[in-house]
Amino acid sequence: MRHKWILLFVGLLIATCTAPMRGAVSQERLPEPTVEITALPSISPAPTPSPTVSPVPSATVSPTLEPTAEIVPTPEPTADIGEPLFTMNLYHKDAFVRQKTNYWCVSASTQIMLNIIKGSADNSYETQLAISKVAWANIKYTGFAQSVYGSDPQGWVAALESFGGGDYEWVNSKSFNAALKSSVKAMAVTGRPVGLLAMSGGHAWVLNGFIATANPAATDDFEVLNVYVTAPGYGLFKYDLKPNTKFSIKYLKTRLLKYHSKLTEEVWEGYYVTVQPVQ
Repeated sequence: MRHKWILLFVGLLIATCTAPMRGAVSQERLPEPTVEITALPSISPAPTPSPTVSPVPSATVSPTLEPTAEIVPTPEPTADIGEPLFTMNLYHKDAFVRQKTNYWCVSASTQIMLNIIKGSADNSYETQLAISKVAWANIKYTGFAQSVYGSDPQGWVAALESFGGGDYEWVNSKSFNAALKSSVKAMAVTGRPVGLLAMSGGHAWVLNGFIATANPAATDDFEVLNVYVTAPGYGLFKYDLKPNTKFSIKYLKTRLLKYHSKLTEEVWEGYYVTVQPVQ
């Protein structure tokens, strides 16, 4: 009997150990998480960066240009004399007077010459009108309208002498060179300006200076290189340049032309005419 109780006790003990506990949480074994191991790339040591070198641009080589020649008017040849040139210029800044009408070029030129001679600055209308009346009253040929004929060399001489310019005379020259040389000689000797009958006698200019190879008052062996001219129509006519403009002799030849009258045969016809001071 005792043996049966022992066997029963042992069977209960085994059953107790193998049965799940009431109220206990079932300890299900969770599966081990699968870790996907991605093979890391093999890490090579970072290369030492080479310095970034920008390519040097090849130089743009422009073709060598031939220097462009500056076109300068060819100057008139001057004599190589080896000595200083002789220059005379009588102009002063207040001498200029513009002609008050289209046909008072002789009157205005006379007024300019008187300003140069006297060192004055008279540019009044009244003076120019008075000069015009004297010049017109002494013209050589009459019977023409003043607004057409203006004045002439004889009237110009009379106006200069009447208003205190000293003794003057009109001079007929057969050549341009003779007219030019006699004019600058008269200037050098007297120290007074010369009147030029420009545009074949249709206009009047003042010769107030010159450059020569020698003093014309001391010798006849000289060449005139340039002249200084003052034109009374400056600001009115395109061919009348600013006062005291330096002219080449070549240019003067295109303006100081043989006298020609369309009205009548006159004593100046066919000559280069100037109004020159007399000592």
